[in-house]
Amino acid sequence: MKIGVVSLFPGAFDYLLDSKKSGLVGELLKLNDNFFIEDLRHYGLGRHQVVDSSPYGGGDGMIFRPEPLEEAFVSLSKKMGVDLDQSHKIYFTPVGTTWTQKSVEALLSKHQKQPESFNLILLCGRYGGVDQRFIDQYINECISLGRFILNGGELPALSYLESILRVLPKTLGNQNSALNDSFSSGLEGALEPASYSRPSEWSDEKVPEVLVSGDHKRIKEFKLNLSKKLTLNWYENEIKTLKAELADVMNSIQK
Repeated sequence: MKIGVVSLFPGAFDYLLDSKKSGLVGELLKLNDNFFIEDLRHYGLGRHQVVDSSPYGGGDGMIFRPEPLEEAFVSLSKKMGVDLDQSHKIYFTPVGTTWTQKSVEALLSKHQKQPESFNLILLCGRYGGVDQRFIDQYINECISLGRFILNGGELPALSYLESILRVLPKTLGNQNSALNDSFSSGLEGALEPASYSRPSEWSDEKVPEVLVSGDHKRIKEFKLNLSKKLTLNWYENEIKTLKAELADVMNSIQK
């Protein structure tokens, strides 16, 4: 799998390429030969290399123009040696589908079925967003990290890439750890229960007795019950929050 990124701030990805900082050893070393960054500014218009303009119809923020974006995508795909039309092109935006661990595993499944031909091109937006015509013509998937706003798409892209890289074979020291993380298929979408480290007593609080009992059956049942309760509470709170936010939005629209 080859990965390409179009960004106004390519230096933001230096962290990812430094295995000492990112910790993504193994697969990350291979990534250095399969990871490409295109600086959008190089395709800006005129002497000042302009990549954006004010939006038609008014509004806040400047919008990425389609011409520099198109040139950057074409150039990047050539450097990667991939077919632009066949590559999976992603744009990070608040209106996109929320990225989840289930999404990570679904993408990994696609990669495993066609490891040589499945390639990613990521677009990091800035300012007020990207011209909708470019999104309609080039982008295959819009992704959001959640219901909040950032100044650009670099942090979402880094989070997206790390979520993928850590589940690839040989990236982690113990591959099973990725399969048993919260929301992963190994836990059937549930959350990991609370964990305790040494010492067994700290600040007048002791580790739950069952965890130091040596009874593996009891320990497994204890952790399973904790996981069930934690998962149920988490989803109930999410649903409650979503319902409240939806009600606020609908009331605002109706006014």
